[in-house]
Amino acid sequence: MWCSRRTLLAFAALGLPAAAAGCGFRPLYAERATSPAIQRHLAAIRIEVIADRVGQIVRNELADRLAPTGASAAPLYALQVRLTEFRHDLAIREDETATRANMILQANFTLRGTADPRPLHDGTAVVRNSYDILRNKFATITSEDDARTRSARQLAEEIRTRLAIFFERATSGTS
Repeated sequence: MWCSRRTLLAFAALGLPAAAAGCGFRPLYAERATSPAIQRHLAAIRIEVIADRVGQIVRNELADRLAPTGASAAPLYALQVRLTEFRHDLAIREDETATRANMILQANFTLRGTADPRPLHDGTAVVRNSYDILRNKFATITSEDDARTRSARQLAEEIRTRLAIFFERATSGTS
């Protein structure tokens, strides 16, 4: 009994993802649930106060991402974050005024144990978002604030991802 070409292609298309999963392949941007053990570690992090309004946004976003069901009553870790914000003009008009800028938000973070203040993990995360600089001052301020908020959210996600990787490696024994 002969199979049609279409049937063979269908079986090949169905078998390819299974074969790729068998060799450890994971899609880069796929949603992946954090293991319960890693999630317990993340939820046990106390986030120190971060200076300024953008720091408050980053802290709130981190709190939502690290402990979505609520902060731990007895945290095991403390996370300290220091933010630096830069603006880099991109497009320049003939009168030498900028029309586009990059908002660059950098976070230096350190994870420490609450019992032992020695650093367990530290790192730097950088996020860039661009925005328009318009002739209307209010529109420019709104655009800049939006870029700052997007940067804060992305930065919180980047820090959460790095902490999850740190805990995953620590619990599995790999560096």
